[in-house]
Amino acid sequence: MITNSLSDDSKSSDDEFWTSFEKPEAPKKSQQKIITKENLKFVSLRPTEKERYEKTITNIRFSKEEEIRNLKIKIENKTKKELFDSINEVKLSFQKEALRLQDTYADSRQSLQKKDNEIISLISLIGEQGYLISKMRVAYRRMKKNYRPQQPQPDEELKSQVQALKIQVGAYKLLCEQYRDEVDKYKNQNSKLTEENIELKNQYEKISNDFANFSNEQCEKAKKEKEDAITEFNKYKLQVSKEVEVRELLNIRQTQIISTLQDELKNAKIILNSPRMRYKLLERLKDVEEKEVKDTKDAKEIKEINESKNSERSMMKAKTNSVTKYPQSFKARSSNYSYKEYKAFESESSSKGLFGLRPSSITPRLERIQNRSKAASSNDSRQKFSKKSVLFYSNTEEF
Repeated sequence: MITNSLSDDSKSSDDEFWTSFEKPEAPKKSQQKIITKENLKFVSLRPTEKERYEKTITNIRFSKEEEIRNLKIKIENKTKKELFDSINEVKLSFQKEALRLQDTYADSRQSLQKKDNEIISLISLIGEQGYLISKMRVAYRRMKKNYRPQQPQPDEELKSQVQALKIQVGAYKLLCEQYRDEVDKYKNQNSKLTEENIELKNQYEKISNDFANFSNEQCEKAKKEKEDAITEFNKYKLQVSKEVEVRELLNIRQTQIISTLQDELKNAKIILNSPRMRYKLLERLKDVEEKEVKDTKDAKEIKEINESKNSERSMMKAKTNSVTKYPQSFKARSSNYSYKEYKAFESESSSKGLFGLRPSSITPRLERIQNRSKAASSNDSRQKFSKKSVLFYSNTEEF
């Protein structure tokens, strides 16, 4: 549940950030500059973008701090609710057990008191009976001494009373033994109840310690989550700062390019407005065209010379390879030399060069001609473009 709430909060914050980032700014009234497709690449970043980025960063920071606080409060409340519910359940169970034990203890105590009272009454009866018996014995001895031998006349009432008393004494002895057994049983129950009470106290202490440890672990987890969120925010902050720096560098470069293009446009306008400069430029363009024609002719001559040299080199390589292959009987085996072998020698010679070495050095005149042709080919498109643009502007001004 906690992870789901975290993911929902992060999604909402991300959506708010991207909506604020992609929201277009209101156009300023002071901007009257029209942006075309050609110079759209060189448009600089507006100074308000930096402020907008800073505002978004501050908003993100405050939103993240508020999210962390809300998460902490939610987690604390949730843990408190869960733990209070568990504590209340444990308390209710302990209260029920304590009430049950109290009831059993009170019942056992009352029963023990009753048994004690009965035992006391029985002891008093036994004492009275013993006193009566001892009295009867003393009286019997006296009677024996003072008794004259006469025919005894048995007293049936006394006999019946003595027998009844003997029976009662035996019954009372049995009752005393039973009560003693019950007293021992209740004592054992009392000891068991005290042991259970001690165990319940130990369980309560253990649960309280576990609760304290659980609350500490939850606090540590919340702290770790807070630290992770702070580190992620710092990483994002560094990335955004780097992007801002790159945008600023691009802005500076684009402003430099725009300034250079503006200077070039100014120079072109000055050249087009002044007829003297225009005339000089047209003359230069004519000279460039003549040079291009000459360079094309020189390039054709260079190609022909190179082709002839390459053919000569291939023939020489074929001859040298045939000589190296057939050194003893060249004349005898020359008729057996096939066209395929000649082509193979030619391909090897063209890849390695004459005699496996580098090609011969070009003359300085040919090097100059080649350099001119390269320069003409590289500047050809630019010169043509400049010539066409000049002619176009000149025609528009004449009209």
